[in-house]
Order: sequence, then C-alpha cells, then structure tokens
Amino acid sequence: MSVPKHRRDTAPAEFVRTAAQLEAFTGKVCTRLPKRWAFTRTRYITDCANSILDHVVRANAIWATTSEEVAQRMEHLTEAYAACYTLLRKIDMIEEDMPVRVLDGVNPDGTVVK
Repeated sequence: MSVPKHRRDTAPAEFVRTAAQLEAFTGKVCTRLPKRWAFTRTRYITDCANSILDHVVRANAIWATTSEEVAQRMEHLTEAYAACYTLLRKIDMIEEDMPVRVLDGVNPDGTVVK
C-alpha cells in the first residue's frame, strides 16, 4: 500500500543507500588529491569506502531467520562500522599531510578568494 509523501520516514535499510553515496563522494573527492598519492593514500581511502559498501550490501542480503544468520548479519555490520572508523583515520592522516591550499575559491579560514 502506498504511503503519502508527507508521512514517509527514513527506511530502516537506508544505510545501504548512504554507503553508496559515501563511496561515490569519496571517489569524487579523491580525484582532487595530488596524483603522486594515487597508488598509496588515495587507493587506501577508496578501498575503505568500497569495503563499507560491500559489507552493508552483504549484511542487507542476509534475511535473518536463525541465530546464525543474525550473527552473520551483525558481523558484516560490525565490519562496515570498523571500516568507517578506518576511513575516518585515513582522512585525518590526509588532512595532516596535505598542504594548505585554496579549494573551490575558499581559504582555510573561510574567506572567499576573488
């Protein structure tokens, strides 16, 4: 049965769509990093984002009817959660190593470049 648009809420499995958006955004941002990092840092970051998406898709594919299937699903969700923290650490490392530069016409202090 259809639900009116104003009564719709976030679906419980919205995490799959969010993980796909995260992977796409990560790939887009990584293209702006220096080319000399392509086979090291950039690849590690995109691998983490891919791992997150892989694990949430695998977890969502398991229709849990037994306790073993519930455990498998939770294991995949835990792996995705851990990959999120790994991705966060790798992004922090890039932020520390990246030279400060103007991106999209905005200085690091928030002022606009003309």
